[in-house]
Amino acid sequence: MNTAATKEHIEAAFKKVDRKVNIILFTFLGLMIPLSFLYEGSSIECRPLNILFTAVFAGTLALLIRHTVTAKKIICIKNGLVCPRCGKPPKAFPAIPSLKQEICFRCKKEMKHT
Repeated sequence: MNTAATKEHIEAAFKKVDRKVNIILFTFLGLMIPLSFLYEGSSIECRPLNILFTAVFAGTLALLIRHTVTAKKIICIKNGLVCPRCGKPPKAFPAIPSLKQEICFRCKKEMKHT
């Protein structure tokens, strides 16, 4: 298997996931920021509404982070990037450096494309 082509394919797939997450995040922020200014300027004083805004914001961020981690792990598994010792794909966020160094961050063994 051509590992250079596989690395390029994985990096391209990671960038696609990152672009998708950024679009969702900025769209969400683009909706929430004007709503927060409208709410702040109004005479409504409602604690449950404050809690709801905070919960929606925190929940959306948590879901985006989980989606990113899961998508990157799936990409690594589909492309056969696993550690021969522990048999796991690289962690989601240091995956690009692990592609360049070809070293598992968990057990420090050389990663192989299967």
